[in-house]
Amino acid sequence: MKLTRINILVLALVLIFTTGCFLTPGGKTYVISGTIVDTDGAPIDGVILEITGDTELVIEDFNEHGGWEAEVKGTVTVTPSHREFNFEPREIEVRRANKNVNFIGQHIPPYNIGGRITDSEGNLIEGVILEITGDANLTIAEFQENGDWEAEVKGNITVTPVHPEYNFEPTEYDVNQANPALDFVGTYLEPYTISGQILNEFGYPIQAARVVITGQYEDEFDVEDENGAWSTQVRGLVYVTAIAEGYEFGTILVDEEDDAVNLIGAVGSLLIHYTFDEFETNVVVDETSNGINGEVNGNLNLVDGVIGQAFFFDGETFIDMPEISLKEYPNLTLSFWVNPEQLGSWVMMFRMWGQLDDFFFMFLDDQVTLFWAPAGYGPEFPIPVDEWSHLALTCTDNMVIFYLNGEEVGAYGTPNKISDMGQLDSISIGGGDHNPHLIGAMDDFRIYKQALPPEGIEAIYSAGVK
Repeated sequence: MKLTRINILVLALVLIFTTGCFLTPGGKTYVISGTIVDTDGAPIDGVILEITGDTELVIEDFNEHGGWEAEVKGTVTVTPSHREFNFEPREIEVRRANKNVNFIGQHIPPYNIGGRITDSEGNLIEGVILEITGDANLTIAEFQENGDWEAEVKGNITVTPVHPEYNFEPTEYDVNQANPALDFVGTYLEPYTISGQILNEFGYPIQAARVVITGQYEDEFDVEDENGAWSTQVRGLVYVTAIAEGYEFGTILVDEEDDAVNLIGAVGSLLIHYTFDEFETNVVVDETSNGINGEVNGNLNLVDGVIGQAFFFDGETFIDMPEISLKEYPNLTLSFWVNPEQLGSWVMMFRMWGQLDDFFFMFLDDQVTLFWAPAGYGPEFPIPVDEWSHLALTCTDNMVIFYLNGEEVGAYGTPNKISDMGQLDSISIGGGDHNPHLIGAMDDFRIYKQALPPEGIEAIYSAGVK
């Protein structure tokens, strides 16, 4: 019988499954075994063997020769541990039956270290703690009157002195052999005051925020002032940042008194931002560093906006945006202010068109709604004529949520993610090639690389009404 390529593939798959060579977490079990001994070939008392992966086991009982065996399935990693031994190899990954999962342990001999911790005048520093980490883990909090200390350790370790009011030189020692001269000199850190405000990127106070201070001095505290003001006393060189739901903060380095340590929270990472305050001929300038500028097709008309200038769409004009890819962005936020002079049927406000004829657009049809192929129509909600309204929507996994003036007004599920649209052939604001164009003004157009939480949407809206 002549075997075709399909026949050969089928036979190969049958052989793989029947012989158990194709293993999954739920497949056949197999046996692994080996020995754990020291460099003289003797078993090691107190060793622990951890098996992790598709099978989870801990083995602590070995035979008189250091032998062991276990029944496992799938792919596992075998790792021995003992506080007084280093092992070669450190671990072994296993996928099938194996009788030679062997380890040799090298005994780590103890050795002595010591030194002195004093201030710059040679005096013992009260309250200092010496932390020893690595193959040996110790904490030393008692010292002789002159600051002397000593300890028995093993392997590779790091010795670090800790005191909230002192800076030490050196900051730490890395040690792997006996050393009686691990000396530290501490310099007293004078306290100083730092203060500032926690504000969003629009300059307004952020409520329910927390200041986080790390470095030579560490602290955390909630900010309760309604204006976002805070003040605290620190020492040495510190890093100051903040935490607040819906915001991203940078870090400020401080080493002296400062009354303007203002922590600015961004509501997210922008992909595109058109303020309509900056143009180059007929080019709408993207205020981000991404350089995704828009091109005005029609008349460039500007009017007073919510924040600075706004772009007026006259029913024939639209803004064409360059091709971009959404493959990296499974979640997005669309945000803008709009002031329509009139409503109508299928009046386009924003449109994205992909290479596979999948499209997404937000339009006016007496009310605001959205159509996303193949998901269909989203919920409808009304907006006024001749009045500014803030519209936003977030695309999160397979859910679209709509916001009007900072408040959620509807949501609907979709069978795909926004990133499934991939490379976009066409993106436009205010109209397109076929549908009626917007008659009205638009301001502060934003697309974020993530789905903002409600707090972020509220912050953008609040910036336009205050």
